[in-house]
Amino acid sequence: MGYDNEHAQPLIFDIETAPLDGAEEFLEPVEAPANYKDPLKISAYIEEKRQEQLDKCGLDVDLCRVVAIGMQLEGQDVSVISGKDVSEANMLRAFWTQAAIGHHLIGFNCLGFDLPVLFRRSLYLRVETCHVQIDRFKHPCVTDLLDELSYSGRLRMRGLSFYCRRFGIPDTDTLKGADIAKAVAEGHWDLVEAHVRCDVLKTTALAARMGHFKALAVA
Repeated sequence: MGYDNEHAQPLIFDIETAPLDGAEEFLEPVEAPANYKDPLKISAYIEEKRQEQLDKCGLDVDLCRVVAIGMQLEGQDVSVISGKDVSEANMLRAFWTQAAIGHHLIGFNCLGFDLPVLFRRSLYLRVETCHVQIDRFKHPCVTDLLDELSYSGRLRMRGLSFYCRRFGIPDTDTLKGADIAKAVAEGHWDLVEAHVRCDVLKTTALAARMGHFKALAVA
């Protein structure tokens, strides 16, 4: 395994997302089953299903927003930017500035999620991007570790935590991706930033194990 361009410095990255403010306006209507007659049960059912819809918005390319981005270059510590002090548009600009330098982008499920979200949010917010090809079988400037481990989806796709356990990579993160929206809503930006930092470090360690990162920076 090597780099597509030996002069391109690898850039590990990861993003965190949460439901878009006002996402409920774009959700499909919810109706209780026809056999529900009790108004209280009907109301409870609709509220529960509505919340389930909202919870999934954080993973919907059109109904999510980027709340944090973590990046790491070889020999350097992880850099984290979040919505605590920076607008989403400026977070996106910071990422594309790095990508435009010509770094080789490395992530976990970045072809399936991170990059499509970054492109779509940039489109909605009118943020200029750089050209990064993310076609399924042609992405010379991007390495997706999940894509490689699953042989482009021919094998079962497993999560980053699974591969950390399987390769003996330390995982000290106490926050799950599903908890990000709640942490953002409650203003716990320290937890959000710590989570994306952990994810970048785990991705970095996995990339090094797979031969895509020459050395690990000290955490």
